[in-house]
Amino acid sequence: MSILRRAKNDPIFELLTAQSQHLVSAADMLVNVIDADESARVDFCKEMHEIEHLADDACHTVLSKVNQSFMLPFDREDVYGLSGQMDDCVDFIDEVSEHISLYKPASLPQDISQVVEIIQECARLTHEEMQRFHHIDDATHEFCVKINELENQGDALYRSMIADLFENETNAIELVKIKLILDSLESAVDSFEKLSNVIESIAIKES
Repeated sequence: MSILRRAKNDPIFELLTAQSQHLVSAADMLVNVIDADESARVDFCKEMHEIEHLADDACHTVLSKVNQSFMLPFDREDVYGLSGQMDDCVDFIDEVSEHISLYKPASLPQDISQVVEIIQECARLTHEEMQRFHHIDDATHEFCVKINELENQGDALYRSMIADLFENETNAIELVKIKLILDSLESAVDSFEKLSNVIESIAIKES
C-alpha cells in the first residue's frame, strides 16, 4: 500500500480522534457492567448512557464540521460513514449494557468476559488508528486484518456460548434472556468489523 499523509492537525482528524475515545470509554464501562452485581449494574448502566450521549454529541460535532467545511481530507461521504459507524459501535455496546440491566439474568456465561475483552481490544486499536489516520500506510491494512481476526474470535465464542446455552439451560425464561444478551454482544463485535471495513475502504480509495 502506498503511503498517504495528510496534515495531522486538520480539525477533522482531531475530531475523529476525540470521538474514538468514547469507544474506549464504553468498552471499559462494559467490563464494569459485566463484573458488577445486579444492584451496582444500574449505576454503571447510567454511566454507560452518559458515555453514549457524549458519543452522540461527538458524532454531531464531526458532522457539523463536515457540513461547514469546503475542503476535507477525504470524501464527504466517507467522513460521514466513518463517524456514523463509530457512533453505531458505541450504541451497540450501550445496548449490551442495557439488556443486562433490564433482563437481570441469574448468571452470565463465563466466556462472555472474553468477548468483552475482544470489544475492548477493538476499541483500543480503533482509537490508536484514528490517532494516526492522517498517515495511511501498511499499518492501516494491518489494523483492518487484526480487527477481522478479533471478530472471528468473537464469532467463535458466540457460537460456543449459544450451543452451551441450548444444551444446558433448562429454564426457558433464562435461556431467552441470555440469548438476547449474547445476540446484542455479537452485534457489538460485528459493528467493529463494519467500522474497519469503512476504514479499509477509505484507505484503498486514498492510497
